[in-house]
Amino acid sequence: PAPAPRRTSSRSGGTVSGASNATTYQSIATSLGTVNVTPLTSLLVANLAGTATPNTWFTNLTPAQLTAITSTQVGTSLTNLRTALKLTALNAIDPITLPFNPAPGVAMDDILSALGTAMASNPALSYANLLASSGASAGAAITPPAGLDAALTAVYVAAPASACLE
Repeated sequence: PAPAPRRTSSRSGGTVSGASNATTYQSIATSLGTVNVTPLTSLLVANLAGTATPNTWFTNLTPAQLTAITSTQVGTSLTNLRTALKLTALNAIDPITLPFNPAPGVAMDDILSALGTAMASNPALSYANLLASSGASAGAAITPPAGLDAALTAVYVAAPASACLE
């Protein structure tokens, strides 16, 4: 039998580019091992659940609903996220399970840094707007806010080793 999905703790705290982080993130895993909790995993969870408020979804999630989640569903949401963000580097990693150190030059950290910079560059690209577009419909293709792909690609291509998330 396939392993049951596991809910991770929602997490806020730490710093992002030297500023305190008050945002809560979520993640989900279908096997034991490394489970990252980042903005990327929260966007994936929003798509999986079909909600712009994954923290509320997790709070109300029953054990039966949790065990009904399949690795195929998680994989579909990961594919949707990769397609929406249009970063080739994201196609080569699993943002849920890839162990990484937050440092410039580490692909996962560079992607997170680029995402943070892109979100800060335009109010329309806010984290709340990204959650809303990711969670518009459970498991469906994500239509990101206009300009996200250009902002994200420009930052990642121009300076993939810029300020890191800690």
